[in-house]
Amino acid sequence: MSTADTTDIRRPRTETLEEFQRLCGTARKRDQVPVPPFCVCHGMQFFRLDRPITDRLFGQAHACACFVDEAAERRAARLRSKSGIPTCFKDMSFRSFNEGGVLGNLDKDRRAMLDFIKRECYAFAQEPSDRCLVLLGRCGTGKTHLAAATASGQLYLDRAAYFAIVPDMLDMLRSGYSDGNADVMLDDVKNVAMLVLDDMGAQRDTGWAAEKLYQLVNHRYNEGLPMMLTSNVPMSDWDIRIASRLTEGAANPGGRCQILHLDVPDQRPVVGGGA
Repeated sequence: MSTADTTDIRRPRTETLEEFQRLCGTARKRDQVPVPPFCVCHGMQFFRLDRPITDRLFGQAHACACFVDEAAERRAARLRSKSGIPTCFKDMSFRSFNEGGVLGNLDKDRRAMLDFIKRECYAFAQEPSDRCLVLLGRCGTGKTHLAAATASGQLYLDRAAYFAIVPDMLDMLRSGYSDGNADVMLDDVKNVAMLVLDDMGAQRDTGWAAEKLYQLVNHRYNEGLPMMLTSNVPMSDWDIRIASRLTEGAANPGGRCQILHLDVPDQRPVVGGGA
């Protein structure tokens, strides 16, 4: 994200070891210790709290932030080396959403709807939890921009995220069979902290592609791993197994899936003065 976007998403950070120790103290009864937001292990990868011998936390080793982040970064770097947020998408943020577009030409209700969807995506980027967010709409309505902004927001919060255009991701997985890395690649995509799949339905309709996408979406849904999907194809034309799983999750208030429709015209600026 650009320097101008650093206020888009923030998380509170403790600044001192004393403050972190205080937070750990509040977790004593739960026997859980939060991961420190800074390194406290001096290169050992684990740390122990100063507790009396009668305390249940006495002597227990806890993973330091540097170790947790390093493992997540290795996985994220491995993904980014194959795909991820394209360079041309690097300036797509929540702040820049619709800049240069034709938002002013929309009626009041559609402008309000587009603003609502932007805020929902922003909230999802801040706290995705175990949810799934689906954006549907014709080409040029801003789905990819919001998806890239969400993935960038996760990286800004030091969370591993993987952004993939679905046909490109499937090509990446196919290429893995030649060097024996297909299973590792698929496992990384299945388990990355946040997965953003752009352009569902644009892939070649083959049995292999359908099966891999189902395995991916089904695994993440069952494990409660957050994901975001965009498509200009109606969900009625998706693989029935994927569509039914996601629509079931959106059927009840408070469900784990949210399906949003960007019912607006093409928002891309006209180039060259054409109609």
